[in-house]
Amino acid sequence: LYKQKKKKKKKKISLIEEISYMKIELHLQPLLIMTKLSFQLRIKKIIIKKSNYTYYKAQIQFFFAFFFFLGGGGFFFFFFFFLVRRFFQNPFFFLSFFTHLFLFIYL
Repeated sequence: LYKQKKKKKKKKISLIEEISYMKIELHLQPLLIMTKLSFQLRIKKIIIKKSNYTYYKAQIQFFFAFFFFLGGGGFFFFFFFFLVRRFFQNPFFFLSFFTHLFLFIYL
């Protein structure tokens, strides 16, 4: 009985993770379609690296709170710091973001 209870708990955690992935996908739909995929990959990488549900959940909540309170301008202001940090890691990512942004505005 004790072993069966432990197994059930593990299944519940996996379900929570699946629901959270669905929630993230719904939140990112109104954002840039090009960057949506990269965000999803980044979130999954954070989960694999940290393996802490609360850490990534808090990070997502902060990001969306920043986006909704300060509007579109606040979103790009927050994204600018992310880009600067990423620019030193990979300069081509910086260029690819602006091409995606240009395509989004142009379309």
